[in-house]
Amino acid sequence: MAQETQLNQLFRWECGLGMAIAIGLARTATAADYLSSPVTLAAILVGFACGGLCTFSFFQKSQRTWRRVGLVVAKIIAMMIYLYAVDTIVSDLLDHIWRSSGVAPTFLFYLGTILVFIGILPGYFRLILAETNSPLRMLALFIFYYEAVVIPNTFGFGKNYVSSFDAINLLTFVVATALVIIAMNHWGYRFPRFKFNHQVNYWWLALLVFPRFIFMGFSAGSWSRLFSLPVTFKLASVSDMKGFLLTGVYIVFTVLTICFKEELIFRYLFLSQILNMVTGTPKVKILKSVLFTAFLFALWHLQNFTYQPVLGTIMQATAAFAMGMAFAIICLYTGTIWITVIMHSIFDLFMVDNVSNQSPFSVEPSAFTIEFILITTAIQIVVVLLAIYLVKTASFEQTIRENRLSRQPHFALD
Repeated sequence: MAQETQLNQLFRWECGLGMAIAIGLARTATAADYLSSPVTLAAILVGFACGGLCTFSFFQKSQRTWRRVGLVVAKIIAMMIYLYAVDTIVSDLLDHIWRSSGVAPTFLFYLGTILVFIGILPGYFRLILAETNSPLRMLALFIFYYEAVVIPNTFGFGKNYVSSFDAINLLTFVVATALVIIAMNHWGYRFPRFKFNHQVNYWWLALLVFPRFIFMGFSAGSWSRLFSLPVTFKLASVSDMKGFLLTGVYIVFTVLTICFKEELIFRYLFLSQILNMVTGTPKVKILKSVLFTAFLFALWHLQNFTYQPVLGTIMQATAAFAMGMAFAIICLYTGTIWITVIMHSIFDLFMVDNVSNQSPFSVEPSAFTIEFILITTAIQIVVVLLAIYLVKTASFEQTIRENRLSRQPHFALD
């Protein structure tokens, strides 16, 4: 209780300090494009006010439904705005220092990234680690991770006056990932091991993996081209790279910041917790977990509506749903995410050689693309369902057993 009180006090002090700095920056702001607008300032004030509200200990103890719902809503708002508020204040403060003192923007850029990570730690402990409600845990950690990995990209003066920040982007990704793993470990979820479950049938595993490799043919462009020989594979976007070193950097960033990041979120952060939240027999728990995470993975890809055609994005979400089911069942069957990390990397780095370098989802999908995605989606769903109901449950039960927490979460998905 004393530790929780100290944590609440620390968070309240940070909220008050942040509000004071935001008001001070607003009073001294110039017409620069990257200083806080009144809308941004309002968002900062609302975020810190909600953050202060959420420090009160009666959050879980409230007996009145309307008050409990109101506090949950406030907490969700605080989660969404908190990191953005700290980020904006640090960015504007360093921008003000840069304009008045002429300090090198690169130094301030790196300093700002470090300060943001230090500044968000009180909220990380109060809004994430201290959370006991499983859905809010998932939501809070997801929001934190999603916003933390793009911290350097939000600094206005950095984007305008720093030539390259690949190194700090990679460092930011590593630190944010470490904080996610620390939170999961704090809640009782072990980091995925490298060995498989004891009773994995490798013929079934091969059957689960194979349909995903069939899907690599979706970029061929036509059925005749897909079935014509020879079929060649090339590194995605390699024609746009200059030299071996740049290609290597591209591969590292793709594997870590896209493939590993998505597997960490959907097959570790989400799948591990959902598996403990669902109820029923082992087969029912596996089916529910697979469907829930596949739906979330499909929903994640709908954000591409902003720059892709609607039908193309729907097809991408459909393919992501099938991929989410296949990857989830592989993780639950083997007890590790590393197979899906490798598979995801292969899919993102290699594609069937086609006439256009464009992603089939970035343009209006052709009849071949629609047919191919629907057929491969159906195949993957059938294979996953066969695995759930025909494969011996021993390997699945080992995953459930090793994933089980010492105490049950406060929320169940029926």
